[in-house]
Amino acid sequence: MGLPAAAQAAPVEGPAPRSIVLTGKADESPLLYLAPGTFTFIILDAPILRESVAVEDRARFARVDPSDQGITLAPGEPLGPTERLTLRFTYREGSPSSAVLLLTGRAGEVDTVVNVSRPPQTVEACRVELSVTREHCEAQSQELEALRARSLTVSPAAVALAELVDKEGMKAENFEESCLKARGELRPTQCRTLGASTWTEPAPV
Repeated sequence: MGLPAAAQAAPVEGPAPRSIVLTGKADESPLLYLAPGTFTFIILDAPILRESVAVEDRARFARVDPSDQGITLAPGEPLGPTERLTLRFTYREGSPSSAVLLLTGRAGEVDTVVNVSRPPQTVEACRVELSVTREHCEAQSQELEALRARSLTVSPAAVALAELVDKEGMKAENFEESCLKARGELRPTQCRTLGASTWTEPAPV
């Protein structure tokens, strides 16, 4: 015997996903609502540095699980409605380069899926980022030249900077038998050769 329509339990729907666009301004950090026993999935529009993810008062969270383009959170205890715990992370590239989200709690409200994106970059922002990248590359190039010119002392580092060897390194071999039997006024006491794939032929020492 079927139950009347009014007596049948209505399907319970979870909260709809939220979408947030970051502004990059410190005083405009988005607010997320978390609750114990419920996972909050933060889905990002660009890769982040996993090691950069930091949650304030981490011990109060049962789970903080960053991935390349997302963060999963689950508090181990309720967060007060007046609390504002920070969640910080850094993007691999682009602007803004980092983000701060505020975590709090509210009775009867919880975010289960939050889509976080950054606003499209303007032409001027792209120019600034390109300029910073160029300056960084130039600084690295100058540092490398300074290392090459710092000292003429023969060392493994100096040999590598001079590009006399590649990743295969050097190979040393003994050829005492033929060397010691060589005729001449000089009598060698030790004979070895050094060679590398970047050299045309081994150089005896």
